[in-house]
Amino acid sequence: MTGAVDRAFATVRIVEANVSMGGNRLAPANGDTPVHTCELHEGDKICLNRSVHFENMRLECAIESCPCGNRCCNRQLQLGATLEIAVVDCGRKGVGVITLEDITEGCLVGEYVGEVLGREDAQLRSQLYRNGRHFYMMQNSADGVIDATQIGGRMRFVNHSCDPNCQVEKWCVRGQERCGVFAIRDVAAGDEITINYSFHSFGGEVRFSTYGAVLPV
Repeated sequence: MTGAVDRAFATVRIVEANVSMGGNRLAPANGDTPVHTCELHEGDKICLNRSVHFENMRLECAIESCPCGNRCCNRQLQLGATLEIAVVDCGRKGVGVITLEDITEGCLVGEYVGEVLGREDAQLRSQLYRNGRHFYMMQNSADGVIDATQIGGRMRFVNHSCDPNCQVEKWCVRGQERCGVFAIRDVAAGDEITINYSFHSFGGEVRFSTYGAVLPV
């Protein structure tokens, strides 16, 4: 790692899954998927749950209730991203994330994770951060915010682009609200992963606050 990357990692505790305020691991998700519409002969990429949205979120299947069983591939966030990525020095942009392998359109690159905060705690955090240069808060529901400023995953280092190759999508995963970074076109190995911080999905806004902006909650 370079000096810039070392300094970036020194400012955050890296986690692989969302945590509660203060860093404790969240209770396992055991909620039901609200809709089960898969048909055994369809499966995989045309699984109907992928195109259904529930309260502005897409739906992942629960393996025990999906008719496709182990053949259902609509469980990317539950299975976790397997792509090789790296956090690198991007010069004047600071650090960023590149892929070390080719990515196919629609693939999960990684999950945006951090501390899951309610509305009041998020407002307090935004006030705490207001004099800082960088903070990383994303509104993932009407009353929920993911704060990756002090505790977060590698997706917090993904840079903004007006012509991004990935987007953030909100998903309902066994009753929990989660956010994944998905490729919106094929991405070649060595390319930087980028998203649009003002991205809108399924009528629900995925909002980021960086560089000291005020978080709208």
